[in-house]
Amino acid sequence: MRNLYVTQLLKHIEQFKNYPLPARKRNIEGQVKVSFSLSASGILSGLQVTGGHALLNKATQRALERALPLPPSQVPVEWPIQVSFYLKYSLSM
Repeated sequence: MRNLYVTQLLKHIEQFKNYPLPARKRNIEGQVKVSFSLSASGILSGLQVTGGHALLNKATQRALERALPLPPSQVPVEWPIQVSFYLKYSLSM
């Protein structure tokens, strides 16, 4: 059930992702690792955005800010949950 909710979160956050123009112009691609803890009330804590180019990391942070508040779980989940996933930035997409 937890994995289903994390998949829902990723789809929600992807809607707010924007590939930065300076990164596209410089052909910068990569993956950004996102990790955080999420409470039942939707409070996000311990956010870590790592592994990508600085432009992609910043774009990921902005996407997360725009995606708030995160949608509630539609499936039973034990709170708080640790969430970890990668956002991919690819020019061939």
